[in-house]
Amino acid sequence: MIVRPGEWVRGRFTPRDDIARLWDGARKGTLSKAQVKEFRNLMTHEYVESRLMKAGLPYLQDQAGLWRKEADGTYADGGRYSPKSLSAAGAHDLAPNPVRGGFGTAWQKLGLKHPKTELAADLSNIDDFVKDVFHELRAKGLNLK
Repeated sequence: MIVRPGEWVRGRFTPRDDIARLWDGARKGTLSKAQVKEFRNLMTHEYVESRLMKAGLPYLQDQAGLWRKEADGTYADGGRYSPKSLSAAGAHDLAPNPVRGGFGTAWQKLGLKHPKTELAADLSNIDDFVKDVFHELRAKGLNLK
């Protein structure tokens, strides 16, 4: 994963207590209605993101213009702008929002249409959703395996 322009680290997941609580609650069946929605949004994001990465898209693109700089000229930790073009977008940018769900205006700003498939509450049709995502990205010229 890129952490700032030209600097990459290899890893799987960054441990986060909030996500661990969601996983544990899902496993135990103790999530509130709001937490179920939050878990569903997160799982959709991670699933689409992983499929895009398997198709050859990097997690994030290594472009200096996407990173916020501190007053001293160094890059801010985690300070990243949303991409303004499809060529500047990585898998993380193109996956549905992990908190709010869906694509919001991010896709529209990149000239993309939202997928036609509406996700089932249980995500049973997520592969159809991913096919729609891939179809739209390919139609806009993104080269995916």
